[in-house]
Amino acid sequence: ISLDYQRLDDLTRRLLPEIESINHSTVEEIFSCSPIVDGMLLSQIKQPESYKTLQRYEVLSSHDHPICLDTLKIAWQKVISRQPALRTVFIAGLDGSTAFYQALLKECSGDVIVVEAKTEEEALKAFSSLPKVDYQQAKPPHRLTLCQTPDDKVFCQIEMSHAITDGASSSILIKDLINAYGDNLSSTDLVKTTREFASHLLAKPQSQKISYWNTKLKGLEPCRFPSLSSMSREKHECSSEIGVFVEDKMFAQIQDFCSINQVTPASLLKSAWALTLSTYVQNQSVCFGYLASGRDLPIAGMDESVGAYTNIMVCRADLDGQQPGVALVRQLQDQLMQDLSFQHISLASIQHELGLASDQQLFNSIVSFQRSGDDNEQSAEEGKLRFKNIDGLDPTEVSGVLSMRVYTSGLMFL
Repeated sequence: ISLDYQRLDDLTRRLLPEIESINHSTVEEIFSCSPIVDGMLLSQIKQPESYKTLQRYEVLSSHDHPICLDTLKIAWQKVISRQPALRTVFIAGLDGSTAFYQALLKECSGDVIVVEAKTEEEALKAFSSLPKVDYQQAKPPHRLTLCQTPDDKVFCQIEMSHAITDGASSSILIKDLINAYGDNLSSTDLVKTTREFASHLLAKPQSQKISYWNTKLKGLEPCRFPSLSSMSREKHECSSEIGVFVEDKMFAQIQDFCSINQVTPASLLKSAWALTLSTYVQNQSVCFGYLASGRDLPIAGMDESVGAYTNIMVCRADLDGQQPGVALVRQLQDQLMQDLSFQHISLASIQHELGLASDQQLFNSIVSFQRSGDDNEQSAEEGKLRFKNIDGLDPTEVSGVLSMRVYTSGLMFL
């Protein structure tokens, strides 16, 4: 960050002492937030319930030994000490280059709650009855809740602001927690990773990113997939999932098509959605969002870091009705490769530059692609614990998400 003497004085005399007093710790470093995080934090100010994530698990022993709740709490604290995102406090930016700074605490005591229950049903009800986490306070935005029933079943709930996590972070976090419980946590310096990522964001001027997206999306009209249900739901409520599993012959055909034509299943999915979207909105020029991991950078530790790296980018497809299917797939795949150089920019900034009002959306559908294991559990090699997914909550401002999950035995469309 770059501050004049007056703003530096404000930071050191007012903001930092306040943070350190609240958290009983010292601030180790301060970085500018990424545009993606800026956008989420601004949304949370307007709508406090947006970008709150929640995951629930049953914690299982891998060696038939009862799980020690105290050891699990200590393991969580070790993970906090390892992951800079879990020691992050967000404060208002002072230099005009970013809306928020992330202040990294040297030490942080996690917010951990233990509730009592006799059954899994009672445990989940107890989780739901907890007061909501206030992510506007000057503390790291996360909370862990644990419960151990009389028959030694253990359940946990992890709540986090999306400003410090993304889809990939969930599995990284659980892997770290398992390794910490077994006293086998990695020693990679993730503070250095955070520092280098913050520096990378400054390597390309924001004006270049804006120019790229303005050129790409010029003349494009908002593209909204119509509601196919008379049932209404709250804007930030997660929709129910409807899944279609593709296996055997059709799964093999998809794999063969991608291999022969040297395209990815993700590009195939985007092409299929572009054609579907065009039919429903009656327009040959369509757009929708897609997720980019944000981790494809030459920075050590990115694959081990919890953080909000994933970003929503915009896919544009101009269909003329004469284009062969494989040409469309390749075109969208090439578009992705171009987009990656300009990915670290918020969707809100893009929409603002296109002249859309703050309550308007350029699109209301997102395509997501992910690889998954064939079961519903997460574990680590030689780990003493396994985490079985129960349910979760990931509110979004976009109403429709088409997800392709690739398993070893087939595809699941959600």
